[in-house]
Amino acid sequence: MKIRFLFGYMGRETAMKAYSEGEIVDLAHQAALELVQAGIAEEVTEFVLEPLPDAPKIKKVKHVTDK
Repeated sequence: MKIRFLFGYMGRETAMKAYSEGEIVDLAHQAALELVQAGIAEEVTEFVLEPLPDAPKIKKVKHVTDK
């Protein structure tokens, strides 16, 4: 699981390796999950959201009924 550290951290989840704020690493899922739940890191997703294309313009049509 890829995570981004929200501040510098070194602990058992990282095998006592120090990481800096903003650093992105790929850790074992359970260790990464513990860091995210503790508020030390956030999950990094692989996809990027792009803006939606402009919505198509809808013409207003006046309905005429013949009587």
